[in-house]
Amino acid sequence: MKRTSLFALVILLSLCLCLFFLQAKRHGETRISVKQNETSYTFTAAYDPRLTATVNHYLDTCANRLRKDQANIRIRTFEGELEIKADKRLNSATSIMQVDNMCRGIAGLINPN
Repeated sequence: MKRTSLFALVILLSLCLCLFFLQAKRHGETRISVKQNETSYTFTAAYDPRLTATVNHYLDTCANRLRKDQANIRIRTFEGELEIKADKRLNSATSIMQVDNMCRGIAGLINPN
C-alpha cells in the first residue's frame, strides 16, 4: 500500500513539473535564430502564442510585397512558432534582402527589447 501511494505521488509530482516547464516555455522564453550560408536563409522563432495573430498579420502584409517580386520562400507558422526559409539560388538578392527585412520586423514584434 505504501509503495503504491509513493509511486502515485512520484507520478503526480512528475506530471506537475512537466506541466510547469511546458507552461513556462510557452509564456516566457522568446527564441530567435537566423542562419545564412551561400545557398540558404533560415529564420526561426518561438514566442508568446498570444502574439501569433499580430505576427501572422505582419507576415500577410509582407508576403504580398514578396509575391509581387516573385520571391520563392517557405513560411511555416504554428501558434507561437515560425519558420521562414529562402533558397538564395532561386531568389534575387533583392528578394533575400526583403526576406531579411521582414524577419527583422518580426523579431522586433516578438522581442521589442
